[in-house]
Amino acid sequence: MQDDYGFPEIEICLPMPTSVNAMYKTTRQGRRVPSKEYREYIAAGLNFLIPFMPEKPLEGRLALWGVVYFPNKRRNDVQNRIKSLCDLLEKARFFNDDSQIDDIRMARGDPHDVA
Repeated sequence: MQDDYGFPEIEICLPMPTSVNAMYKTTRQGRRVPSKEYREYIAAGLNFLIPFMPEKPLEGRLALWGVVYFPNKRRNDVQNRIKSLCDLLEKARFFNDDSQIDDIRMARGDPHDVA
């Protein structure tokens, strides 16, 4: 699939990304380590992405557009989900480094629109 400008476009529905506020925990020794929730999100996301993983990472400058479907009407921050999503896509080798992304757009979607 290609976007309106002829660039390759990949559309994938992924599990809810971990909030940046829950990505790390601090140990008793004062070290920051990935939280259990974050590690589980990455593991589940990688398993989900196996059929979509490219043979080689995308190169050059990239754009990432996403829609977050929160399961309830509680106050949630869309931008807090970007970092863990970028980490997942990098670990899945969609790109070499999230510094390749020049354009990031995230929107809140209506959970009733999800099939």
